[in-house]
Amino acid sequence: MTDDGTLPPFIKKHPQGWAIQVMAAPRAKRSAFVGLHGGIPRISVAAPPADGRANQELTRFMAEYLGVSKQSIQLLRGDTSKHKTLIVSGVSSDDIVRAFRETP
Repeated sequence: MTDDGTLPPFIKKHPQGWAIQVMAAPRAKRSAFVGLHGGIPRISVAAPPADGRANQELTRFMAEYLGVSKQSIQLLRGDTSKHKTLIVSGVSSDDIVRAFRETP
């Protein structure tokens, strides 16, 4: 949560956990959280966008980054877009906020 007790705009409650909006940038040298751009986490993805490989790598990276299993991350929206919405379960909103507050 933010200092005033609200969630950042890129996190919303979802029946299966938390919906997180991210911006993915494929074809990077390595997968990493780059920072917040326009209030949305930007994730460099070390995979090309062809055949869903970037989405698979994004899911793998986010699971590792947030400390959850790969099964805890689902792509809800944005299969072919750089703007994606992921559903994350098994982690608190405070942990998500903390993960994206840290400088990359």
